[in-house]
Amino acid sequence: MKDLRFVFADEELVAEFLKFAKEHTREKTTRLLTLYKKNSQIVTDDYKGHNVWKILKSIFWQKQVRRCAICEKELNEINSYDVEHYIPKTEFWWYAYHTANYYVACGTCNRIEKNDEFPFFSPTPLINYEKRKLFSNCYPLLINPLHENPYDYFRVIFQADAKTNKKVVVLAPLKKLDDLQRQKAITTITIFNLNLKKELLPSRKVQMEWNIKLYNKLFKLAQKVKNNEPDLQEYFDNLDEDYKNLGYASMIMKGNVEII
Repeated sequence: MKDLRFVFADEELVAEFLKFAKEHTREKTTRLLTLYKKNSQIVTDDYKGHNVWKILKSIFWQKQVRRCAICEKELNEINSYDVEHYIPKTEFWWYAYHTANYYVACGTCNRIEKNDEFPFFSPTPLINYEKRKLFSNCYPLLINPLHENPYDYFRVIFQADAKTNKKVVVLAPLKKLDDLQRQKAITTITIFNLNLKKELLPSRKVQMEWNIKLYNKLFKLAQKVKNNEPDLQEYFDNLDEDYKNLGYASMIMKGNVEII
């Protein structure tokens, strides 16, 4: 999972956000508000023909180093990834055109694994448009990589997969987390199926192959971190850029790593 907090300090992205907001946010949100005031349930079909988020796809893709923000799988084709709404647009429609709610994720993470799931830490008040200000008092159980550092939640574990015995990389909560943080880490892993515990769809079989590549590429780095070897930084600096920029590599370099 990538740390995306940089997007709000990136001048190019901020310029695109301002342009997007000027051209779309007020107009499209007003349209949804009109539906809401007519007591119409706002559903996915209400966004058809108004998919303006694709305007931001290419620039997010570049800034995320062409990888899914969640599973970090490489995104080679524009049809293989989406602009993901961290806060789902169907239930919380007033966030649909909010530029602080976007990142790029692969179609599997966005449409299949997460879809509209967005659990909260209990107890949580009922949130609707009239009570939207209460949202700030709620505690979503999905880590928001736009505003939180995922590397403060996870440790990377190098192990053999229980079913296939293939060597893979998985995530686990850091041991120092409080109850809320631990629940967020576990829920994020579970909902996005990051450790491949659910039935493997064809797209997640690609993820298994990606995890095997991760293991092979980053295992030596993990060993050097665990052993505090003197050439650690030199080894890291010489890694391929595609791997050096991964969230997995950042977590390993922080010492959040285990080898089983």
